[in-house]
Amino acid sequence: MSNDTGERVRALRTARAVAQADLAASVGVSKSYLSHIEAGRRPVSNDLLARLADALAVDVAQLETGTPADANEDLQLKLAFAEMSLRNGEWDLARQEFQAVMDRAGTLPLERFVDEATWGLARAEEATGSLEQAILTYESLLEKPSLSPGVPRTTVSVRLAMAYSECGDLARAVDVGEQALAHLERLEPPEDVAVHVELISTLAGCYLERGDLTRAQILIDRALALATEAGSARARGAAAWNAAVIAQARHDAVGARLHADRALALFAELDNARFVAMLRVVSAGLLLRQAQPDPEAALPALRLALVELQDVGTRLDLGYARTEQARALLAAGDLAGAGDTGRRALLDLATGDRLQTGHALLVVGRVAMAKGDTEDALALLRQAANALEESEASRQAGAAWRELGEAYVELGRSTEAIEALRRASDLAGATYNPLRPALAAAGETVTA
Repeated sequence: MSNDTGERVRALRTARAVAQADLAASVGVSKSYLSHIEAGRRPVSNDLLARLADALAVDVAQLETGTPADANEDLQLKLAFAEMSLRNGEWDLARQEFQAVMDRAGTLPLERFVDEATWGLARAEEATGSLEQAILTYESLLEKPSLSPGVPRTTVSVRLAMAYSECGDLARAVDVGEQALAHLERLEPPEDVAVHVELISTLAGCYLERGDLTRAQILIDRALALATEAGSARARGAAAWNAAVIAQARHDAVGARLHADRALALFAELDNARFVAMLRVVSAGLLLRQAQPDPEAALPALRLALVELQDVGTRLDLGYARTEQARALLAAGDLAGAGDTGRRALLDLATGDRLQTGHALLVVGRVAMAKGDTEDALALLRQAANALEESEASRQAGAAWRELGEAYVELGRSTEAIEALRRASDLAGATYNPLRPALAAAGETVTA
């Protein structure tokens, strides 16, 4: 008998408030002998172990291993129910069920169930907009030297990088993604291609948000090549999705449309309602950002996506979709609808995605400008620019500061305009040489 078995006997006896002498008498041994058993200094026969289990109202297996005979099956069923709730969009119920599994498994030596419940809880927290809590939960998994086979470490890293990106910490998102990529590429044999492609695509998206289009393009080209060569439909769809967004950022409208259409077709084959709905939003966004925006074509896709996301989307998904819908309504001249939809988007995003909140503030600020609510518009645009800059989204922040500067120009407020346009210039990587005017006046060569 191991010392652990004796410790379990003592723990169960103490929990049931049974005196050592009473338990010893009930199983036919002396109090001294039971004391030695609990201390792990005496062996125990199978017959005595059975009598102890009967007296303590547990299975023999629980005394031997610490796990009730039916615990594995019970926890497996609870995990399956929690996963079903998560897939069905019942986020709060999923959080409760995963937490219950964690609490139950934590009292037993069932680390596998603890890992899998923690993984589920983090995804449920993310889905309900509790991004900062989700980050802590994902980090707790990655801190472990090993994880249950049911919890893919690389996929945890992908979700963590995405959560950091949505919270506006792009530096940490890139760091997590690069570390995971370096780890993944050292594995022998290599991990699933779909996971590899998803990680590279996610990392490319983080670089895009940060304004590093070159690194984003290098990564997405790599993801596309890997997915085409050996990837599943899901892997090819994920790569095409991010490739569409990056192509749009690089002003490649034709490439963006081709990649978006390809992604939509691939995810439609997989019958994944959430991905299809989100791709409708991405596709509509491309229509709104082309040289000649087409809100009339974008709006039906956005309305359909919002209907689909009511059943399968997270609050953050809805916030993103409503931001694009507000942008489309503004472009179509429906200022009232754009304002209402933009404010609903801000409510959806209130508990989580600070980066997307910056984009929503921009749209609401533009609506206020179009309505002539000057001071409100300027306040909203400044909030948006600050939020994007704090998120290290330099490309978007630069565009927001420029837009704010141009608004100040239109209002004749030159001091504020110069300050905003300088911020935009700084974020675009321009530098100012304070000696340039003096050097130019002296006729000397001016260098940047």
